[in-house]
Amino acid sequence: MPASAKSDLPEGWVLSPMEDCTEILDHMRIPVNGEERRERHGPIPYYGATGQIGWIDDYLFDEELLLLGEDGAPFLDKSKPIAYVIKGKSWVNNHAHVLRAIQGLTSNRFLKFYLDVFDFGDFVTGTTRLKLNQGVMRTIPVVFPPIAEQERIVNKVERLLARVNAARERLARVPAILKRFRQSVLASACSGRLTADWRDGYCNLERAADTVERVLSKRRKKWEVTQTEKARTPGKISNRNRYKLKYKEPALPGLWDLPGLPDSWCWATIEQLASPEPRSIQSGPFGSNLLHSEFRDTGILAIGIDNVLDGEFSIGSQHRISKEKYRELSKYKAQPLDVLITVMATIGRCCVLPADVETAIITKHVYRITADRNLVDPYYLMLALRGDTEVWRQINSQIRGQTRPGINGQILKTLAIPTPPLYEQQEIVRRVSDLLNLADRIEVQVASATGHPDKLTQSILSKAFRGELVPTEAELARREGRDYEPASVLLERIKAEREAQEAKQGPKSRRASRKRLRKREDRTTKDESEHRVAISSVRQPTKPSPRANVQHSAQKSKPVSILELEPDEVMAAFRKACRGRGSLSREDLLREVAMVLGYQRTGSAVHERLKGHLRAAILRGIVEPNGDLVRPLTRTIDDYALDFLIDTVRSVMRSDQHYRREEAVRASAQHLGFSRINKQIDTTLRKAISTAIRRGDLVSDREEIWRI
Repeated sequence: MPASAKSDLPEGWVLSPMEDCTEILDHMRIPVNGEERRERHGPIPYYGATGQIGWIDDYLFDEELLLLGEDGAPFLDKSKPIAYVIKGKSWVNNHAHVLRAIQGLTSNRFLKFYLDVFDFGDFVTGTTRLKLNQGVMRTIPVVFPPIAEQERIVNKVERLLARVNAARERLARVPAILKRFRQSVLASACSGRLTADWRDGYCNLERAADTVERVLSKRRKKWEVTQTEKARTPGKISNRNRYKLKYKEPALPGLWDLPGLPDSWCWATIEQLASPEPRSIQSGPFGSNLLHSEFRDTGILAIGIDNVLDGEFSIGSQHRISKEKYRELSKYKAQPLDVLITVMATIGRCCVLPADVETAIITKHVYRITADRNLVDPYYLMLALRGDTEVWRQINSQIRGQTRPGINGQILKTLAIPTPPLYEQQEIVRRVSDLLNLADRIEVQVASATGHPDKLTQSILSKAFRGELVPTEAELARREGRDYEPASVLLERIKAEREAQEAKQGPKSRRASRKRLRKREDRTTKDESEHRVAISSVRQPTKPSPRANVQHSAQKSKPVSILELEPDEVMAAFRKACRGRGSLSREDLLREVAMVLGYQRTGSAVHERLKGHLRAAILRGIVEPNGDLVRPLTRTIDDYALDFLIDTVRSVMRSDQHYRREEAVRASAQHLGFSRINKQIDTTLRKAISTAIRRGDLVSDREEIWRI
């Protein structure tokens, strides 16, 4: 070791090669390929260079050990651990060095922390896959203090790293929290909850429904005047085209299945909210009108899917066309403040074109919507398309195509949008912008802080192995007026004791160890072979006797214990027992339920259990008490009140879990005793879920829902 390195050590510390402070057990490793491990799958963890990589049915070690990667470990990446401690039964392959700290000299935990901060740059070889061979690993210089100081260092490091890891875990959770926050902001904005306080101060504004009616009426009158003037102009309109004079009203929203809105809001279709100008709802050119070969690096921008991000227009990925081609396709020109939405493959991403956007056209997978600004703010329309749960239900229910799913212009025109008064729309846009900007700022701060725990870990470990994290043993000894054993003395003492012990026991060759391991392998293989033979002999097919068939049939039809039945199964039995019946006595109902469940006799255990389930059936609205009798309460899903269904959906969902809508529908239906889910049950429960989301009782990210 360099003399300068030894002189820089804290008082009482020593520098020693790895082979002097550990027992190296690499000779006991046995690699097992993946195919064999699949055949030998068992409860024992199987370790490689970077940690556990599988399971196996036998073990090589049964103790605490330190594993250090031989090849494939992240030797130069200090954000990841290099060594790790394992405990109990284990199997290690030949990609990890197996080390055992010499008892009384150091510990596996101390060496693990030391190796995690050690610079392996001069010790590993290779370029794409770094390797630390055993000969070099033996020479790794290890610094260690007296044993008592080591324990203090390990305890202090573990306490500090526990706090660092907790901070790292909290930081890792922030992106998901921000995602849910953004979704909740959009859902709240489009349901009226975000501006409920604002409406209280502006209660005299014109209702959105009145505004829509007034503007649409004004449109029609303007059209009629224009057509009348055209009719008076000789030769302006031919007789053959007079049928085109019939005014086409914009599509109306289908209100029968839409959730409720604040009083001043209304549902309006995109066709109603779009500008009356021609081609205000339009996609780009299809087919031979614009070929991929006509794109170029310079010229007029052609906006595609990659330019439309979620709430943001991006100039990043660019396709351009020549000026001549643009003149040919000028009717597809995108206007500033148009709302863009992707309608093919990646469906539903939308943004507003900036006011200063360069001249551009749209391509076939993007629709542009020019909003009538007397009715809707373009930025509010974008928010509704991005975040309103009901809008997304409408889109998802009408997607067409398997290989390239999409929606068409007719579907887009008829989408019903929750529409507040125009002034409230502008307030919603302002508030949403403030909240989303806050989320963006937090995201930037979290991104910049993400690397801090790794740096802090390295700082803690570096400080620990410079002797600066805890008082040294030498300092404490002087302060307490006592002697202590320096690490150098400890090292020499342990060496002498081990040499004396080895001389007393005699040498143990590696060949002998491997021989014992081979015997263990042979014994395991033999046991497995015998086990397979025994199983195969049991499985030899024999022709069953008629009596055996009868006994088997009886056993098969025997019901399971009442204690093993799921509550939802019993609820389904209550619903089946009540089918087509009027009022029953409680005893008769319980007897009927027992029969449905397969119990020919209702013993005391079954009777008491079913009495408890009867109370649950009453709470779930399946039956209701009628004096001393019980009668069916809800024969179909439509007999339930909407609020009851919403409470049911919430009750079956765990607060720490996300659900797909079909999962929530299935769980709710089974909770209410419906063993089969027909279209009526599915539609009614989905409507309850959509209403719960709009009220804020549930939160959705288009694909999943969860409780708040």
